[in-house]
Amino acid sequence: MRILWLSIWSCASLLTACASAGSPASGPDLAAGAPVCEERPVQVASLLGSSTDHEDPNTWGRSLPGDAAKKILMSTQEIAALNLRNRQDAWGHQDVLASEVVEPNRVAKELRERFDWLAERLSTRKYIEGAPGTLAAAQRLADRSRHVLEARVVTASTDLRCVPSVDGFYTEPVDRDFDRNQCSRLHMGEVVRVLRVSEDASWRYVHAGHSVGWVQGEVLTPALLLEDAQAFRSPSRQVVVVADHEEQKLGLKLQIGTTLPLIDDEGHEGELTVVVPTVSGLRAHQLDLDSEALHVGPLSFARADVWRLALSTLGDPYGWGERDGNRDCSRLVLDVFRAFGIELGRHSLAQARSGSRTVDLKGLDERAKREAIREAARDNVVLLYMPGHIMLYLGESGGEPFAVSAISEFVAPCQGAGDQVCRLDKITVSGLEIGRHTERTSYIERLSHLAVFGR
Repeated sequence: MRILWLSIWSCASLLTACASAGSPASGPDLAAGAPVCEERPVQVASLLGSSTDHEDPNTWGRSLPGDAAKKILMSTQEIAALNLRNRQDAWGHQDVLASEVVEPNRVAKELRERFDWLAERLSTRKYIEGAPGTLAAAQRLADRSRHVLEARVVTASTDLRCVPSVDGFYTEPVDRDFDRNQCSRLHMGEVVRVLRVSEDASWRYVHAGHSVGWVQGEVLTPALLLEDAQAFRSPSRQVVVVADHEEQKLGLKLQIGTTLPLIDDEGHEGELTVVVPTVSGLRAHQLDLDSEALHVGPLSFARADVWRLALSTLGDPYGWGERDGNRDCSRLVLDVFRAFGIELGRHSLAQARSGSRTVDLKGLDERAKREAIREAARDNVVLLYMPGHIMLYLGESGGEPFAVSAISEFVAPCQGAGDQVCRLDKITVSGLEIGRHTERTSYIERLSHLAVFGR
């Protein structure tokens, strides 16, 4: 069937951002058939093809035999071994307290490669500067920065810029929602290694394990001894945040995957004493939160909890590179897996090769891909990867595979000819038919790898 607007209002990511899909759409009048393509993107609220049942983690648990959804798939020791192995990938999560991270030649190489890459993109007009001279000014600031070796902790959520500038880089036509200088965002409690500091100390070049980039302002603790940073990162007991929450006393946003050292859990009901990072140093603080938002120690790696955490973010706004503190597809996966002690890189491709094993789907037809997904998911957690986008697989409903992910843009076929660019901009559940009969093809057609987490 050529026109899908009557059955599935869905789209394929434009690969300028991560993608995904949702439930009955608001926006164009679907009953009248697909409109003629508009030049500008059309904003839609959601997608046909999934229901509220698909957004319920219990739905996917019931699709498995017995208590299979609660079965622990990886032990603490197996997760530690996986993390160690993934550090061998240059794009994988790195140990920021290790000596190789601070090796001067490595740092210089990282900086040079990033500036050279951006210069090439600008010279070929693949990117344009938001303000004239942005890259040159950032290069001068980086060249004049001094080398340091400091372990610090992030005190509040803050932008991680690819080069030291508040100005951005964009593709044409310019969309300010997609700033290529927004590498990521750092969360409170992340241990980082400061490798460079600008002359006026307003910018610091840091390695955060999952990403490298520049932070601006007073958003880090004072420098810590390595053993103190290690004790903060890997305490004997810790609290893990398992639901996004605003901590009123500190005025901080606690996000899924945040971990803090636990000092005492014998206080009043619902209170836990933890160590929190502040600009004046590490200090004890009582968290007074709903117990459902916190867990003592990492969660056991079972599908029921992986799905629960991921689906708890449904409807949250999409943010390229965590623009305005909102997640994109790879940050969603990174945060959810952190709650289980699994360390992932920030890039979707790195995550796609960070599983216990990887399944290559290239060259397979759709039937073979579906069978490969079904087999991989039989006793494991599975990530679905296509170039530019990563999704957490949930299961099958009505014979169709479903996943959850953060989507920005998608395309759908217009009546007669052409494809319409649509904006969804949120975390949602979708099938894999998104983009069928468009130039970009469907998600299932574009899937290239599975990352399988389990034994």
